[in-house]
This record gives sequence, structure tokens and C-alpha cells, in this order.
Amino acid sequence: MQNTTITRNTAKKGSTARWLQIGFGLAIIIFLGAGLLNYTASFSERTLPHNIAGLPLTQSMSGDEARREVNQLHGLDITLQDAWIGHYGGQAAIIWVSLSPTENDSSYLMSAMMTRIRQGNAYFGNLQEMAIEGQKVYTVVSQDRQKHYIWQVDRKVIWIAAPQGKEMLFVQEALRLL
Repeated sequence: MQNTTITRNTAKKGSTARWLQIGFGLAIIIFLGAGLLNYTASFSERTLPHNIAGLPLTQSMSGDEARREVNQLHGLDITLQDAWIGHYGGQAAIIWVSLSPTENDSSYLMSAMMTRIRQGNAYFGNLQEMAIEGQKVYTVVSQDRQKHYIWQVDRKVIWIAAPQGKEMLFVQEALRLL
């Protein structure tokens, strides 16, 4: 009888240990999965906020589609790791965000864009440099007299076609959110 009792206790202990391992494994999977979802959500929200200066995000694109559009705008094949485009308040404002593979690549992209505008550009004029909330920002005015703001943060280049009448409010909030 004693052997039978010992065998049953060992089986129960083995079964309990196995259930603890499975539970622990599931807890790790859930924890990692939740963390990954949270990281992905926060990154997307940081790059394309749902609302800026009272204007809601009404249309957006990212990934390959956004990279193709950014390349089409430049008329070049620019190496980008990722890109996001957001329309706010219908067409009141548009934000283009490009993520380069390295900070040097994004610096080169900024420099090349500003050089092309300085040399004369059919679409943009009146290039100026200013500091907004400590960030170096370039401004240009398009043919339709809309003001555009361009800046670089690490590997990102951000270009905003700002909403008329609330340009500074929109840009200041975008600087904090992007």
C-alpha cells in the first residue's frame, strides 16, 4: 500500500509542476504579446496622432504605399525604412513623415530638399529658417500660398502643409507629438 500512495503523490506532484510550467509559459507569452501590441500602438500613435490642434486625422497611409508617394513627390527613389502620411481636417493639413535607415540619411535628405528649394523651385519659395520650441524648422510657401514646415528629428524628416489660420498652433502641437 505504501508504494501505491507514494506513486500517487509523485504523480500529483508531477502533474502540478507540469501545470505550473504551462501556466508560467502562457503568462510569458501573454506578457510579451501585450508588450509588443502596446509598443506597436504607441509608435503608430506617436507618428500619426489622431488629432492635432483640433483637426482630426481623416485619412492616412503607411508602409509601401506611403513610401511610393514620398518617392513620387521627390521624383527620386529615396531609400526609406518607412513612411507615414496623414490628412487632417479633410485636406486642411497634411503631414508626411519619412523614416530613413540612418540619421545621416535623413540629414542628407533634409539638405538635398533645402538645396533644391534654394536653387529655385516652381512649387515652393520664400525659404526661411526659424526655431520653434527649440527645434530648427524650415518654412516655405507653396504656389497656393499655403505655408509648409519641415524639420528633422533623428532618422525622421517631417514635412507639414499647415492649415491656414492656425499654422503655428498646428506645428507646435505636431512638434510635441511626432
